[in-house]
This record gives sequence, C-alpha cells and structure tokens, in this order.
Amino acid sequence: MSINRADLLMLNFNIIIMRLISFLLLISWSLLSQAQKHDYIWYFGTDWDQTQDGVQNTMFDFNTRPLQPDTRSGTLQFDRCNAVYCDAEGKMLCYTNGCAVVNAENRMMPNGDSLNYTLWFDNHWFEGSCDGGYPGRQDVLFLPDPGNPKGIYLFSKPRDLDENGNRHRIHVPRILSSYIDLEQDGGLGDLTTKNDTLYEGKLLGSYLTAMRHANQEDWWLVNPDTFSRFLVFLIDDQGIELVDSTQLEDITPFYASAGGDAKFSPDGTKYAYFNAVDGMRVYDFDRSTGKLSNLRLVPYNFSPPSVVFTTCEWSPNSRFLYMADGRSLWQLDTSNDDLESSRILIDNYNGTLDPFPTTFFISALAPDCKIYIRGGSSAFSMHVIHYPDELGQACEFVQNGVQMPFVTSTGGFPNVPRYRVDAEMKCDSTITSLFGEEIFWRYDLSTYPNPTSDYITIELPEQIGEGRLYILDMEGRLIWEHQVSTGIENLQVDMSGYDTGTYNVEFVPSDNKKRRVWTSRVVKVE
Repeated sequence: MSINRADLLMLNFNIIIMRLISFLLLISWSLLSQAQKHDYIWYFGTDWDQTQDGVQNTMFDFNTRPLQPDTRSGTLQFDRCNAVYCDAEGKMLCYTNGCAVVNAENRMMPNGDSLNYTLWFDNHWFEGSCDGGYPGRQDVLFLPDPGNPKGIYLFSKPRDLDENGNRHRIHVPRILSSYIDLEQDGGLGDLTTKNDTLYEGKLLGSYLTAMRHANQEDWWLVNPDTFSRFLVFLIDDQGIELVDSTQLEDITPFYASAGGDAKFSPDGTKYAYFNAVDGMRVYDFDRSTGKLSNLRLVPYNFSPPSVVFTTCEWSPNSRFLYMADGRSLWQLDTSNDDLESSRILIDNYNGTLDPFPTTFFISALAPDCKIYIRGGSSAFSMHVIHYPDELGQACEFVQNGVQMPFVTSTGGFPNVPRYRVDAEMKCDSTITSLFGEEIFWRYDLSTYPNPTSDYITIELPEQIGEGRLYILDMEGRLIWEHQVSTGIENLQVDMSGYDTGTYNVEFVPSDNKKRRVWTSRVVKVE
C-alpha cells in the first residue's frame, strides 16, 4: 500500500492539529489547576482590639510571597470550629466560626447569625453568645454548588443535650445545610436558607469531610454515625442525596466522638479515619460511586490511655500518612500493605510551653506543600513538617518551627476539602515560607546542666559544619558570641559571671540556605 503526496500532507496536517489540541488542553489544564485556590486563606485566633497586647487575630495568606503570618481584621472569634472559602483566584469570600457567617468585607452576612443554635448552646456555651466561637475541630465545611457558580453550601453539625437533657453528655443530633447566594447583598452574599436538616440521627462529632466526584463537578460528603456507618451524600446540580450508609467494621460510638479527624488523600483514592479508641483506619475510596472498601487497620495501642485528641494528615503525594496523639507523631507508608509494620516514630513532644503546652492537637496540609500542626492551647508558635513526601526523618519535622506575631488562641485550622484532586500538582512548593525576615526554622539545641550556676556544655548539631554561637538575654541583647569550626562536637561556656535569669543560646550554620537555627534556653542561678 502506498501513500500519495496529498494523503501524506493531510496526515501531517492532522498530526499537527492533534498536537495543537493536546497542547491547548495541557495549557488549559495547567491554568485550571493553578486557579483552584479556594483554600488559600487561613484564619486563626481571636478578633480582639489590635491596639491591645495579648491574644490576637492572625492569618496565613498563601497568595503572598514570601508567606508569613500576618494580623487581620475581622468580626469573629474562633474556638475550634473554622471554615474559610475563597474564589478560584484565592480571594476570601466568606468564613465561619460555627455560629456565624461573615462576608468578604468582614461584616456579618444577612441571616448569617444563629448558625447551629441549640438548647445546649443557648444555656451552656457562653450563654448563647457567638463571641467565643463554636466547638468542634471538623464540624463545618463550605462546598461550591455544582449547579450554580454563585452558590455555596455550608454544612455544619450542632451540639445539643442528650435525650435526658444532660449537659455533660452532649451529642451531635443532625447535619445541617445552609446556602449562600453570592449574587445577593451587592455580590457579598446572603444566607438564603439556614439550618435546614440534611440528616437527623446520632452522629460522631468531628470527621466531616468531602471529596470531589470523579466527574470533576459533583461532591461526596462523608461523616460517620454512632452505628458503625459512614454516611455518604452526593451533592450535584439536582441537590443533596444520601446515597450510602453501609455498615463497616465496628467503630466505637460515644468515646470516638470529637476525639479525632478524617482526611481524604490528596489524590482522592484513600480515606483515613483516626481516633484514640478506634485506631487508624484507612479505606480505599471510589470517587465514581462514593464507596469505601478494603480496610487497613493500625490499632491504637502505643500511647498512654490518658490521651484523648488525635489527628492525621496525608503527604501531598498521597503515599505517607501522619498520625499524632498529642505527645507523639508517627508516619505510615500506605504503599505497604501492612500499615502497622510501616509505622515510624518521627518525634515526641518536647515539652515546650509557649506560654501553654504546644502538644500535637490538629494538623493540616497547606497549599505550600507543608503540614502544619497546632497545639490545643494558646501559643506563639506552631509545628511544621517541611517535606512530608520524604520517608522517615527526612520529612524534617520541626517543633515550634513557625513563630507567630502574636499568641493565637486555642487550636483550629480551616476545614477544607481537596480542591486540587484532579490537578497534577496538589500544592505549590514554590510558595516561599520565611515567616518573618528574622525568623528561621528552629531546631532544639542540647545544653546542660540546666539550670546552671557556672559552666554549660553545648552539643553542636552533627554534620552541619562551621557556624556561629550566640548567647542573648531575654531582651535580645547579645552578651557572648563564638565562631565554631568544622568538626567541633561540643563547647563549654562559663556563665558564672552572668546575672541570674534566663538566656537564649543560638547556633546558626555558616552555610544556611535552608534558614535553620538551633536554639535553647538556659536558666542561670546563683
């Protein structure tokens, strides 16, 4: 068979057209993935007067370069209930603390008050005031309406008294659905419906999460109940429907409630559910049907029984799953069929009070490809996993490695779904995180004895090379410095001539492209 010149030209023309179409689709897909910035604003803290000292309202804006904590204006205080929704370009449209909804101008939306109000809230939680925010780490969630580009669903779970009116045994009796129309109030949005009952029954607190449907338009909403079932709702252009409530392996009803969290992997293929009672449960997830299957279990039998709150989060590549119980952080390798045998201890809580305990309370994968971990109390700092896609200690977990400009109250992150599940890049590693011009990533420096009346021994970081040691007083004044040569393992410093008090010891490497600093506090006594 021979091909004439005309046929050959037509074949080449078709190949060029196909390549051009493929290139345009690739560009369109790249632009689409870059524009999915619905989770680029994170709010924290308490909206107190910025002119006063104390706990302040802060934020992360992942649109900024470099990223660093900043103060914000606002009208809401957060307890732990927290959700923020941005447009595709990362501009904040609305946020909630679980009992009120605020628009892009930080004003209460019309009909935006009295979210989740119950007898328990009215009588036993700040006397029905929204000033303190609403409890619940993973109990509110914004989702875009697949049938209306100007519509936003808000799902929430109220707390209420038990059947006997016992305020000490609160439970979660329903899932509520509210709706925001962004065409109302001059384009700022209005809650056109509020607190509609989507589902009534005995539910577990926390664990409210969502995943985009395989058709890339609709959504799955998932929450466990107290009957060992995972309720799965389909949200499409026709509305919301409960499509699955298959009973899976036993989960503990009351004691698991609000004690952990649930996360879909960034690629949407797996679902993790974790608390101190039920352990870590990892399921396969079918984005076409909403079905959970193939349980892999890591029993929770490796921490003190007094632990209550736990948290989990996935690496951007969906291979590694991190789990923490307040005092310990582990990594699981989900490419291993035997999850329990893959468990690696990353670190134990170092006991830092900043000014309150900075234990491992809640974690979140951020748009900058890092995992942030907060304590459950007010603090000046957060923990960070710099490279969560790396195995074991190579993930570079740093306790108190993110310094905040003010104390941020309690411990919550915005509850958001995986908006970029269908994008090649699930996060943007080019977001540079400096957290203040003078703030480096902090590591612990070993100094002893502590307290001391005369000499201290400083153990220098291994395989770092040369650098410079500093001792500063609590007002930041430099009182001693020393150039450290390569190969020096430890150094003794005579502090007998110093006044009694607390001093900061810092070691900064000479070659410091990763902006790292090792620090310790030493108490000088008589």
